[in-house]
Amino acid sequence: MSYSDMIEFNLVRSTQFPLPVFQATNIGGTEIKGLDISVAGRGKLFGDWEFGLLTGYTYIDPRYDSFDGTANSNSIEYINYNNSSLKTDNILKYRSRHTFKLDAELQKGAFAVGLESFRNSHVEAIDAVFLLIIQGLQRYRVENDNGFWLHNVRASYTFAKDLKISFLLGNIFNKEYSVRPGLLEGPRNLTARVDYKF
Repeated sequence: MSYSDMIEFNLVRSTQFPLPVFQATNIGGTEIKGLDISVAGRGKLFGDWEFGLLTGYTYIDPRYDSFDGTANSNSIEYINYNNSSLKTDNILKYRSRHTFKLDAELQKGAFAVGLESFRNSHVEAIDAVFLLIIQGLQRYRVENDNGFWLHNVRASYTFAKDLKISFLLGNIFNKEYSVRPGLLEGPRNLTARVDYKF
């Protein structure tokens, strides 16, 4: 994908505001090359167990056409905390180069059990100003620069045509992970759900 006039939020100084603000700004051209592979299928395992699989891997190489960290446009001045943190590579902000997803389910009669797994590589570039205003963020990003795996399991039982009870155990290994700077995602959690049609 190629964009000639992509817009991102950037920290800018403007004559209209006394302090720097985040503002949607035109960053010029960008190009995102990549590869996406998916596999899906259904069949039988262990005799009469129904098996379903949906899995995929995505690789992207998201780049600015022109990457120097600064730009000027009329009354707007970019601050040098926009393009990257801890790295100087040309990569668009808030993107993981590698993502992997897997969903597998076994079902026999009214009972079903499933597994979800996700893998995101490290988000290499963020607005580096967050390293100054979020205490401990830089240390966290240095110590957690290999991305993360997340695993969830689920089980359900259909009691009748109109009644189904499900349980989902999320983040089964209680992994500490963050998708966005300064925001830790949920710890291990158990959710119960009842579906009733009437």
